[in-house]
Amino acid sequence: MSVHVPMWAPKILPLAVAAALASLMPSARAEADATASPGASTAGDPAIVLGGVTVSGRSSGVLKTRQVLTSVDILGADRIEDRNVAQSWELLGLLPGIQLTETRMGAESGKPTFRAFNGEGYINGIKVLIDGIPSNVNSGNQRFIDMVFPLDIDSIEVVRGTNDPRHGLHAIGGSIDVVTRQGGNYGEARLSAGSFSTREVQIAFGREADGFAQNYFVGHQHSDGYRAHSASERQAVGGKWFLSSPSGDLRLGLIARLSAQRAEEPGFMTAAQMAADRWQSFAHNANDGDTRDMRQASVHLDWKIRPDLHLSGRLYNNIYQDDRRVTFTGNSGLGNSPRQRRVWDDRLVTGCVLCDLSALPCPSL
Repeated sequence: MSVHVPMWAPKILPLAVAAALASLMPSARAEADATASPGASTAGDPAIVLGGVTVSGRSSGVLKTRQVLTSVDILGADRIEDRNVAQSWELLGLLPGIQLTETRMGAESGKPTFRAFNGEGYINGIKVLIDGIPSNVNSGNQRFIDMVFPLDIDSIEVVRGTNDPRHGLHAIGGSIDVVTRQGGNYGEARLSAGSFSTREVQIAFGREADGFAQNYFVGHQHSDGYRAHSASERQAVGGKWFLSSPSGDLRLGLIARLSAQRAEEPGFMTAAQMAADRWQSFAHNANDGDTRDMRQASVHLDWKIRPDLHLSGRLYNNIYQDDRRVTFTGNSGLGNSPRQRRVWDDRLVTGCVLCDLSALPCPSL
């Protein structure tokens, strides 16, 4: 006895199963909304949240990242704080759809991108923010991300596309906002050691009482690198001070951070040279290296003027100084190599004011 199975059956069966599962989604979603804690992500939020994100109170005020009507991913602190990474931009690899372009040339180590932008060159369509402050250098590169160590990060928010109206221009492919820890009472330290004489120390401290919050961070990292002539040393310090009114309607704060890095560059290799010895560095790269200093200061104002009207303002100052010496692969038979000294001195001395005035719609509409 034989049973005839129509050719369309394998195609119809998955559709039937999918339809059955879809019919269960409204009730499951309603149940999730009913049991969600205040401030937690619900079905009304388009964001995908990986890990825990600290929230307080229900959503109110200016537009939150998770409410932007586009593709949004949020990476929580519990997925970040215990990660061992050489540079902080590597943390973006924990999120879906992120391309990491690695160069591993001293301080010029790589960058994250998405939405068809790659990490090569200097014009980048991904806007970087740290605590809401624009943090791309003038060329578009994302080097300010390395000012922040993992233990000081509360979350990383990735918004794809141009639907986000909050941060103005240059978010062509989208934006990355590194949100650091603000408020709370804690004292934490993390010591790490690994291959190639890698050593790292991170210390984070926070105190909050009577409407005044203060947070501090110190980080230091040293590594000899996996290739010859690739040692690197990086330090970062930061402080945050926020004062809130008794009613919580007014909040004023100051954030200051600085970072310094000194790194050697092992140089570029051809495919044949890498196949012969991937750990080597050539004599013509002996003087290659990078000296990089970054500073950032910002004043933050959040004011709930009325229950349906909110004002958020930022005044900031970014300074980026970089002196890089790089030698490229020599031309065959010429016995010499093209060398460059690339010097950046980006100083946003006068600063810039960002204001976001948000009004909630009238309930009668």
